[in-house]
Amino acid sequence: MRSYFGPSGAQIHARIHGTGQPCLFLPPAPHSGAYFEALIPHLHDLKMIAVDYPGYGGSDRQGEPAIEAYAAAIAPHVPNDAVLVGFHTGNLVAAEIARRSDVSGIVMIDIPWFDAQTRAAYARKLPGTRLPTPVRGSYVKAVDGRHESVSELRAFHLWVETLRSGAHQSDAFRAAFAYDPHAGLANLPCPVRIIATRSGLLEPSRAAASAIDVSLTERMDVSAPVFEAHAREMAAAIGEAVQMICSGTE
Repeated sequence: MRSYFGPSGAQIHARIHGTGQPCLFLPPAPHSGAYFEALIPHLHDLKMIAVDYPGYGGSDRQGEPAIEAYAAAIAPHVPNDAVLVGFHTGNLVAAEIARRSDVSGIVMIDIPWFDAQTRAAYARKLPGTRLPTPVRGSYVKAVDGRHESVSELRAFHLWVETLRSGAHQSDAFRAAFAYDPHAGLANLPCPVRIIATRSGLLEPSRAAASAIDVSLTERMDVSAPVFEAHAREMAAAIGEAVQMICSGTE
């Protein structure tokens, strides 16, 4: 099911699947909530609400991009006692939503826990307000160069979703690199569990778990593409983390 929240010109689009404990899924840049669709057949007793950030997917673009602005736009539409599930950039948005909504907790997967120097270096590599690569080259990389576990149709669907942000495709990256996770993820007002996969964010996720003193689950059996090749495993890991949060055993 598709839903839109908020007034005309400032609407947030979400994909909603399942019933049970509501979980708000927050995607990595530059994707929309469609990024999590591979999980749907494997999520049990969870209600997935996968949102698009302002300017991405079906959501209206609202002002200048910032993690805090994304959170402020989404927070009024978060169900009471929902669990936030973030991946990469989504973890930063989840932290800010938690400060604005009454949520049960956060499941963070692969955290971009970078220092200021690293974030600045990444930010310098971003293109300006234009399409970051020629469309043909983008297609070759995203579809022709897809991982073997991703079907051509699925890769095409995800690629088309990223194109919907047009010349603003790098906005969410820019917002993420401007955000200080060391301050933003400290002293969160709800329980947090971290899941780290075998990726380039394994060490940053370990550092984040140590710094904010929360539980870390390492899934060395899971590597990219996390939610395609390992949808069943990740759905189970998310379900377990959500259950622990909701039962107070986090």
